Amino acid sequence: MRQILLLLAACSIAAGVMAADLNKTDKKGRKQGEWVKTYQNGHVQYKGHFVDDKPTGTFFRYYETGKLQSVQVYDAGNTSDVTFYDPDGQTVSTVGHFDGKVKVGEWKYFSAGELVMTEIYLNGQRHGVAKSYAKGAVIEETPYVNGLANGVQKKYLENGKLYSTTTYKNGVMDGPYRLYEGNANPVEAGQFKNGKRSGDWEVYDETGKKIDGTSYTGGIANDEKQKRKQSSAQFDENQKVIDAGKYDELDKRLNGSRAKQ
Repeated sequence: MRQILLLLAACSIAAGVMAADLNKTDKKGRKQGEWVKTYQNGHVQYKGHFVDDKPTGTFFRYYETGKLQSVQVYDAGNTSDVTFYDPDGQTVSTVGHFDGKVKVGEWKYFSAGELVMTEIYLNGQRHGVAKSYAKGAVIEETPYVNGLANGVQKKYLENGKLYSTTTYKNGVMDGPYRLYEGNANPVEAGQFKNGKRSGDWEVYDETGKKIDGTSYTGGIANDEKQKRKQSSAQFDENQKVIDAGKYDELDKRLNGSRAKQ
């Protein structure tokens, strides 16, 4: 019994010494050495090592449930590699790099452990080709410059065949658009201007033969504009009848319109 009591006392003293070595600051108030922070429920929030208030080495962060949230490895400078986990504490959700708190380099995103997107960052902004994946196949490629889509975005079917190409300028659709739907030739072609359809849009069959076409101005089909004008004029005429209290005439107008349809 005496030996057991002595062992318990030794363990208690060791735990006290370890606790005394945690969460220290120097005379300037800077964090130094090993730090452990906990949630109100007692679970560890993070644990890691500080030198002059800067994290160094490997840091572990946890969800409030106690499950692992991230592992971040700091180098001697200001950069770090980080891996984030789903709430289960085991399935990887994101892998990337930081320069301080700013994203840099390639970042990978996962869903249920499967890669779904890669992005390239420069000074915290997307800069380079971002790719989306489905079952391991690339289904979308979008070029970015300083955080905005710029250039030709390409979308693919899961079999690798081209689905569409869309031109972007400063984050807005502006330029040629082609819809392939997996065919060698486009089945639809046109232009965007400031995010809206503009000019002639043409529809083709699978052999590349034109089968239909529509002209657009400001995103509205020109024939649709004419329909809207006619509809607006008809509305004005109906309103005049209502204002005059001639409801029987209005009923005749509406019934006549339905009959024509």
